Amino acid sequence: QMPWFDRVGERIRLTLATRFSAQSARVEPFLRRVEEESAVIDAMSREEMERLQGTLARQMRRQGFVDSPVAQTFALIRRRSGDILGMRHFPAQLR
Repeated sequence: QMPWFDRVGERIRLTLATRFSAQSARVEPFLRRVEEESAVIDAMSREEMERLQGTLARQMRRQGFVDSPVAQTFALIRRRSGDILGMRHFPAQLR
């Protein structure tokens, strides 16, 4: 039998591994959605993006932070960051 501190350490390791694995499984589809939305938003004009911004703000006020409008918002922020600062967020920065 392992010493008590090794058992505690192993339990903590397993708990964290399970938690991070579950989180990763949830995050990956969301990040794919952001990439898909980025392709659509990249083709938009400034006026279209401004209309979308208003629509997304209303949706999130009504529905809360559900995946679809949040993914679109992340994609819109990436685009505007690129337009204004000349730098876009990398996918790893959204994790």
